[in-house]
Amino acid sequence: MKKFLMPLLALLMAAGCSTVDKKAVEAAIERQLDMYPQTTLQDIYKSFYQECFGPGHIIEDEYSAAAYFHQETSISTEEPYGGYLYEPTGASGGYYRVNLYAVNAGILPADVLLSAFLRSARPVTQEGIKEWKKTWRTVAKVAADFHLRNYETQKAELDAILQSDSPDKAVHHSEAYNAAYDPHYRIVRKDIFEQEVKPFLTKSANQ
Repeated sequence: MKKFLMPLLALLMAAGCSTVDKKAVEAAIERQLDMYPQTTLQDIYKSFYQECFGPGHIIEDEYSAAAYFHQETSISTEEPYGGYLYEPTGASGGYYRVNLYAVNAGILPADVLLSAFLRSARPVTQEGIKEWKKTWRTVAKVAADFHLRNYETQKAELDAILQSDSPDKAVHHSEAYNAAYDPHYRIVRKDIFEQEVKPFLTKSANQ
């Protein structure tokens, strides 16, 4: 199996869509491309959007979220996609993606991750979207220097989503990312992750 753990990004900021530091954004994009070379601008957008809103945009109600969680964790995998049990979102590490392999492999109890996931939801508000648009302008500008494939096309598509009347500004992973990695994870807020989830993952890595 590949590496289990990713070190925290050195340039930590408060979670959410507050002021973003260009160097922190650059470091986060570099980390993303190092971990997942097939990353596109759409996948970078997704990571930073998750940093702003956590999993709130995908939890319509707890019953449906729990049912889908149990359905997805029933999938048997030989190792975590990408080789990582967890990774920070965006540039601040205010939220973490926790690989569902940890549940499938018996490393992390399903009820622990599901509870952590549900309690990590943050409402998507108009004010939050306004801040996200500011954040995205910075992220997109920094990402342009990485010469990502289909950058201009995806940039136009993502900008159109932000300008649409729909309150939902979230996106899926790109086709290239899904084909290469088949990602399965849940988003957990940093404080909940460190207190309730990380101890299981750390114990497993040290055994």
